[in-house]
Amino acid sequence: MKITGNHQFTYRTFRLVCLEAFPRRHVLQGVGAIGLVLILFTGVESDKTVPIVGLAFCVVMPELFALLSWFPQRQQANQPTHYELDDTGLHVHTATSDVRVTWPGVTWVKTHRHAWMVRNGATQLPIPRAAFSPDDQATFDAFVAARAAIKP
Repeated sequence: MKITGNHQFTYRTFRLVCLEAFPRRHVLQGVGAIGLVLILFTGVESDKTVPIVGLAFCVVMPELFALLSWFPQRQQANQPTHYELDDTGLHVHTATSDVRVTWPGVTWVKTHRHAWMVRNGATQLPIPRAAFSPDDQATFDAFVAARAAIKP
């Protein structure tokens, strides 16, 4: 198996991939929104300021994380990112960095709608699905499923 792909990040695609790193963000945002509505309907008093700020933070935190992460990445997003997936590992090449990860070092791979999250040690490496054709995506999904079946 050898799959290659290129991807030019925009804020939209960066945001989608970034939000994949928050697997339970919908629960967090839902609890925050429901809590805010309940507090606002019961009346806002000075002793409820801390919960209001905390619940509001729960609602906006994933989006704020994506936005604040985008600013340092904008310069790197001017050039396309090249991805290469093969039987030995994966290789990510950008204008400023070159990352090589071997499959024995990978702890897990999670398949999401917009990206694959590859865990290598303490690092989580997002690989956007948009970088690959649908056939290549299916090939990599099958490869990940086969690896998961034989991994102890």
